[in-house]
Amino acid sequence: MDDDRSGSSVCAAELQGRVFRFGRKDGSEIGRVTLAAEGAIAGYRNDNERSWSVVEGRLAFYNAEKETTTIFDRVGDVEGGWAFLGDFLLAGEVAWHTLHEIVASKPERVLDQLATELYGGESPFEYADPTHIDQGYPHTNLIPDVIRAVLDTAQPRFWLEIGTMLGGSAIHVAELVKAAKLPTDVICIDPFCGDVNMWAWEQPDRKAGKWRHLRLERGRPTIYDRFLANVRSSGHQDCILPIVATSIVGIKLLKRLLAERRIDRLPDVIYLDSAHEEGETFLELQTCWDLLGSGGILIGDDWSWDAVRSDVTRFARTVALNATLVERLETAHPDFSTHENVLLDRGQWLLAK
Repeated sequence: MDDDRSGSSVCAAELQGRVFRFGRKDGSEIGRVTLAAEGAIAGYRNDNERSWSVVEGRLAFYNAEKETTTIFDRVGDVEGGWAFLGDFLLAGEVAWHTLHEIVASKPERVLDQLATELYGGESPFEYADPTHIDQGYPHTNLIPDVIRAVLDTAQPRFWLEIGTMLGGSAIHVAELVKAAKLPTDVICIDPFCGDVNMWAWEQPDRKAGKWRHLRLERGRPTIYDRFLANVRSSGHQDCILPIVATSIVGIKLLKRLLAERRIDRLPDVIYLDSAHEEGETFLELQTCWDLLGSGGILIGDDWSWDAVRSDVTRFARTVALNATLVERLETAHPDFSTHENVLLDRGQWLLAK
C-alpha cells in the first residue's frame, strides 16, 4: 500500500457504498464486495464475511454468527482509493486479508474522444501558424450575462457551436467556462469556407483596402488557418476542438459516432450561428433539436435578421418546449423577454427542450 496510515481511524459513513477487491496478502483475489447499507456485505457470499462495521475507527468483517472474522487495522491508498490490510482471526492472526477499492474511472472528455476518433489523437492546433492570428473580425454577438445563465442552468459537459468563423464566440465561451470552473468542452462545427456575402464582398473589400472575411490565399479562404491561430494564441485549445464540416454533416457525424459508441455523449447546449437564409435556418433548427436530449438548450443570435426570426418563430410552434427549464433560465437571467415561447435578450434567442 502507498501512504501507509497504520492506526488511522475510519468511519462507516465514508466507506458505505464503496466497492472493493477482497483478497489475500499474496495478491490472490477472493471476490468483490460492496460495503452496503446497514452493515450488509453485497456482491459476494461467504459465511465468514456476512456483515461489516467500523469499531473504534477500524473496519471489521463478521461471519454468519456475528463473530469477528477480520480486523482491518492498516489503512492506505492505492491509485486514489481506499486500501486495507487486516488479520484473518480464524487463521490465528497469521493470514492477512486485503481490500482494494475499485475506483470508477472519470468519464473521458468528449474533446479527447473526438480528437482520437477524428484526428488520431493529434490536435489540429499543433499546426496553428501565429502569422495567421487575426483580431480584425469586429466582434462576437454573444452576451456574457446570457451565456452565464445558460452555463449556470445547464452545467454542460458538451457545448456545440455551429458556425464559428474565426473563433471569437468559442473563445468567449471558453473564458466564461473557465471562470465558472466547469468541465465544458466547446466543439466547433464549421466548413470555414465563408458564406454568400463573404464571397461577394471579397474583391470589392480587397480593392478598397478593407478587412476581409475570406482573405483568400491560392484561391481558398484562410478562415480555418486564422481560427486555429486565434484559439491557440488565446490559450483555450485545451477545451476547444474544430470539426471541419457543414452543419448537417457535422451533426450526422456526431450521431453516428454515438451510435457506434465512439463517443459517449451528445451536446447539452447548441449555439447556432450558421445559416441565415430562410428555410435553411429552419432545417438546421430541426437537425439541432433532434440532437439535443431533454433538458438541452438551443441558443442563437441575429434575431434582427428577418430570415432567422421567421424560422425560429415558426420552428418554436412545432415543438414542445420545457416550461420548467424556461422558468429556471428566467430565474437565472431576469432580463429575458418572451416571444411565442422563445426567450430573447438583445438579439439572443433561446429554446429549451
